[in-house]
Amino acid sequence: MVEKEKKPINIFGEENAHLTNDYPYGFKLRTQRKEWIESKIDKKGNLKGQRFCTQTKNPKNNMWNKSKCSIYSDILVGITEFDNDIGKEIVSYDSLRINDKEDVIKQFENKYNNILLPEQKEKMKELIAWDRAMKKVSWKVVSGVEAENEQRQSFQEQSNILNNLAEIERKKMEKK
Repeated sequence: MVEKEKKPINIFGEENAHLTNDYPYGFKLRTQRKEWIESKIDKKGNLKGQRFCTQTKNPKNNMWNKSKCSIYSDILVGITEFDNDIGKEIVSYDSLRINDKEDVIKQFENKYNNILLPEQKEKMKELIAWDRAMKKVSWKVVSGVEAENEQRQSFQEQSNILNNLAEIERKKMEKK
């Protein structure tokens, strides 16, 4: 199977939304649709997550309907690709998530480097640090009887350990 060519497109923020004309609305009507990527930034300026949003215009009253958004991912990039089934270019997205491996993150960065926002590049460093930290973690599943006699960390303790490991890996990356 040949992968469709995905071309990056700047649709960061509703003000940069891509406008698709001749979009289906119900069974008979056609309308316009806006597509964009919404970013959630914390008070320190760090990227917390991104989601893909769409909004259609009601052709009956010419008003924009309520926008619909996907769930948050760590990093999104808008793309256009040609859909052979409908014979048109469509707008979609490519994404990175917390459990993606370092090689996948680097491939993503190389593919979309010219369109990535500074906040996304910083987030990628966090994702790489997390992947490196997780390589040092081992998991053990035991039955309930065996588990009663074993010492375990609480969820909060596990979370602190993983976050500390990721922070150590991030500092190693900054030294290079």
